[in-house]
Amino acid sequence: MPTLSPAALVCARFGGSYRLAALLGMASSSTWRWTQTGRIPHKHVEPLLALARKHRVKLTRSEVLLGV
Repeated sequence: MPTLSPAALVCARFGGSYRLAALLGMASSSTWRWTQTGRIPHKHVEPLLALARKHRVKLTRSEVLLGV
């Protein structure tokens, strides 16, 4: 089974990089860049986890940092 990068996993859980960017209130080019590098900048970890709780999206800190 192929593994997903942290960025690919998080974007998929939120319905894609464009939707995630809209929910975070940031440019879609930023979340798209995450999918290209596979990494999520550390400063976005806590906001992502808070957003996941708010929208009842299953997401753990280790998934944000390490992927699957």
